[in-house]
Amino acid sequence: MAGAAVMLAAGAWAWRGRRGPAMALAVAVLAVWAVAAVREHPPAQATFAAWDVGQGASSALMLPDGLVLAVDAPGRRGSRFNGGAVAAEALRAMGLTHVDVLAATHAQSDHMGGMATLIARLNRVGELWLPDVPAAHRRRMTRELVAAARKRGVAVRWLARGDVVRLGGVTAQALWPPRGYAPANPNNASLVLSLAMPDGKRLLLPGDVEARAEASLVRAGIGRHALALMPHHGSATSSTPAFVRAVHPDLAIAQTGAGNRYGFPNSEVVRRWRRAGATVANTADGAVMVDLSGARAAWRHAPPVQSARRTWALRFWRQG
Repeated sequence: MAGAAVMLAAGAWAWRGRRGPAMALAVAVLAVWAVAAVREHPPAQATFAAWDVGQGASSALMLPDGLVLAVDAPGRRGSRFNGGAVAAEALRAMGLTHVDVLAATHAQSDHMGGMATLIARLNRVGELWLPDVPAAHRRRMTRELVAAARKRGVAVRWLARGDVVRLGGVTAQALWPPRGYAPANPNNASLVLSLAMPDGKRLLLPGDVEARAEASLVRAGIGRHALALMPHHGSATSSTPAFVRAVHPDLAIAQTGAGNRYGFPNSEVVRRWRRAGATVANTADGAVMVDLSGARAAWRHAPPVQSARRTWALRFWRQG
């Protein structure tokens, strides 16, 4: 970074004698811009964001020490809207140009389809995490994502139930799936992550698991989490009463697109989370920005993304 600035400054000096002060000034400004463009400015407090990416899922945990853990990004071949591009721009707006860990919960386009784009638009990605199950290994989407990651020098890690990874002060635990698990419903092979923060708060990122997997998680003692993404976007096939009671978060987030054709989040599911004591937020109303620095998670909506491409995507998105 410093080398680039020095080279550009040297160029400014050389041009001064040939093209005059205006050109020298332009090159000097470019040098300053080049340095600023790659310098990061992490948030002042621990922040979790569920991005506004239409009918799909994409989120990130961002810490003051610069740690960034991102989960999922939707996209589809031929679509005019890519959630990976949105997530990359959102991270840049937060002052971040890298991701330490990029986790894919499962191989469906509304979660994984935009992840290669996200990798391509960041300066650096440290690791790619994937569920170590046949449904992930055999999908073309996964193979293409792994190839794109390795081309950029990203390490690939396959996770299963019981795996624990420590990332500075954050401990990430894979609660699900069992290694090699091959359920009839591929949603139930989603990677479920529990993130333990330095202050003891836990965040639950459950992908699209449904009732059968939720029952196994409850039997295993999943326990309370301060924040939870609603499994499967708030579908009626997930968020069973026992699961919701076990997790009973302060904040439950539905990752949905406005007016989506699936009717997510299901109204009874929303009531169920609220009866368990959770405030319910929905990315259809804009990105959900959560300040994790206090005793309880405080949140707000960022303005919804407004664009013709997003409107098109919300109307015509089809899950792959």
